[in-house]
Amino acid sequence: MLSSIETDYETVKTIKHSERGSVSLLQNKQNGTRFIFRHYRGNGEVYRKLLGISCPNLPQIMETAERDGMVAVLEEYIQGDSLAYLLEGALFSPAEARKITRQLCNALWVLHQLGAVHRDIKPENVMVSSFGNFKLCDFGISRVLDHTTNATKAGTPLYWAPEVVRMEKYGQTVDIY
Repeated sequence: MLSSIETDYETVKTIKHSERGSVSLLQNKQNGTRFIFRHYRGNGEVYRKLLGISCPNLPQIMETAERDGMVAVLEEYIQGDSLAYLLEGALFSPAEARKITRQLCNALWVLHQLGAVHRDIKPENVMVSSFGNFKLCDFGISRVLDHTTNATKAGTPLYWAPEVVRMEKYGQTVDIY
């Protein structure tokens, strides 16, 4: 997959780069179609489960590969703003808030049907497409759970469930699912 990325696509811009990996906007050299390319150290099982899944509230995953602890993912580019950006200068009406909530619940329902949990739901990980669909993105720390899985704290502390924050405050650890 990486050799195909290098020969068939050009990098438009790097969106995010950290010690863990990077997120880039790519463009297909032949037809101009844009995609998001994620390359990070971690677990790609949720991306693998999402291959071939079509949901208006999740990005389409085109391809994924793993080698030596590195995950590479090519996914739909959602041209639009993040929910975080939209929240900076506006308040949503109750009807708009219900619409967003329903769409995010739809995305979570699909994930949960696959046995997956997102573990980092926050406004920065929700994009609104040009069609007005809100899409839950970034499954880098998501996990597929089964009865033997022992999940650990993960995600953005500001968005942890209240009981996790309360336990953390007193120096205790807790598993979250």
